[in-house]
Amino acid sequence: MPVLTTLSRRAATICETASRRLPAAAASMSSTIPIGGRLFDVSLRATAPGGRILIVGFASGEVPQIPANILLVKNISAIGYYWGAHRSLAPEWMQASFTELLRWLAEGLLRPHVSRTYPLHEAVQALQALRARRTTGKVVLTMEG
Repeated sequence: MPVLTTLSRRAATICETASRRLPAAAASMSSTIPIGGRLFDVSLRATAPGGRILIVGFASGEVPQIPANILLVKNISAIGYYWGAHRSLAPEWMQASFTELLRWLAEGLLRPHVSRTYPLHEAVQALQALRARRTTGKVVLTMEG
């Protein structure tokens, strides 16, 4: 059975958090790594034998280099996924996926976490909150009147 958990963005706490939240019987820790940098390295080493690293971006600005010896010795798979490529490679699939996603949202099956809403005239404050990492989840700008 898959286990979903969120790990702290602070690299020093990943192994501790993972060992506390994931059951000992879990065969692997599949990691989504959207940020790159030092956190990628720590996550790679924290991934259990047979696990998978899903690479979806590099928001840290640093593109990590993956040591092949770690992949080999631990039987880890590194999977790169750039969903934007589907716009040109599989536009029908992309349209169908977004249609289904919006249906799930309308049916209440998805409930994105919104940490704060701001009126449009406070967009600068909203961006400052994002930059200062004072938010979790989505920040929403609302239109007045």
